[in-house]
Amino acid sequence: MKRLLLRLCLFLSLALSLTGCIDDDISNCPVGIRVYFTYETTYAGTDIDPSAIERMNLYVFDAGGILRAVVQDSDPDISADYYMTVPSLSAGNYRFAAWGNLYGCFSTVPAVFTVGQTTFEEARLAFAHTDEAPVISQPLFFAHLPAAKVTTEREQRFYLPLEQTVNTVNLTTEGLPVNENSYRLRIKDNNGAYTFDHSFASDSEFTYTSLCDKDAGGQPKATLTVLKLGAGRHPVIELTDMTTQTVRYTGDLVELLDARGVDYRTQHVFDIHLKFSTTSNVEVIIDGWQVTEGGFILK
Repeated sequence: MKRLLLRLCLFLSLALSLTGCIDDDISNCPVGIRVYFTYETTYAGTDIDPSAIERMNLYVFDAGGILRAVVQDSDPDISADYYMTVPSLSAGNYRFAAWGNLYGCFSTVPAVFTVGQTTFEEARLAFAHTDEAPVISQPLFFAHLPAAKVTTEREQRFYLPLEQTVNTVNLTTEGLPVNENSYRLRIKDNNGAYTFDHSFASDSEFTYTSLCDKDAGGQPKATLTVLKLGAGRHPVIELTDMTTQTVRYTGDLVELLDARGVDYRTQHVFDIHLKFSTTSNVEVIIDGWQVTEGGFILK
C-alpha cells in the first residue's frame, strides 16, 4: 500500500512539472538537443576510423560568440546512432565545435573554458611542442557546425561532419648507396595551433623527426605523423644522411602534394617515393604519381 501511494505521489509530481508542456504553449518546455557526428569521405582508403576517437569535447557558442555549453564524453562509441546531449539552450542561433581526442599533447587555450565568459574568437587548440615535436600518440579530430538555429521544439538534431587533423607521411627511396649510413626524415612546419573553426592559428616553427629504417634492398624508409596540412602553406620535407651530415633531399611538401592534386580534407595518408639518380636530380612520386621531372615540379 505504501509503495502504491509513493508511486502515485511521484506520478502527480511529474504531471504537475510538465503542465506547461501539455498546453498548446510549449515555450516553458525543455529544449532537447542531440548532436550527431558524420564521417563520410570521398578518397578511397582514408575513411575516418570512429573507434580511434577515445574522447569527445563539444563546445556551443551563441550568436555573439560567447560560450554557452560544454559537453564532454570520456568514452564515446562513435557511430551513426551516437549522439551527445546538450543542456537546455534558449531559442536562438548557435555555433557548435567539437574536438576528438583532446588530451595528452593537445590542450585548449585558455586552459579552462568558462560558460558565459570564454569567446569563440579567443578559443584555441594547441599542440605542446618545443623546437622538436613529440610523438603524436593519438589522432586528432574536429567537427564544426557554424550555424545552428535552436527553436522551442521538444527535440532537435544537429549533424557535425568529422574531419581528421593528423596525417601520415610514408617515405620510401631508391638509388641511394647501399651502406651502413643512417638517415633521418624531418618535416618542418608551424601547424600546432588552431582556431575553433579548424583554421591555422599563429604558432612557432618546429620539426617532426623520425630516424629511418632500411628496406630489404638497403634503402632508407620512414613514417611520420604530422598535423594538418593545407594549400598555400610551405612545410619543408627533408631527408638527411646523418653519417655524413649531408642533406640528400629537401622540398616544399605542400607544393609537391598540390602537384598531385590531393584533397587535404579527406586524404590523410601520403606515400612519397624519392628516386635518386647518378645526377643531382631527385624524382618525386606521390601515391604512384610522378610529380617532378628533371628536378622540376610538374604543373
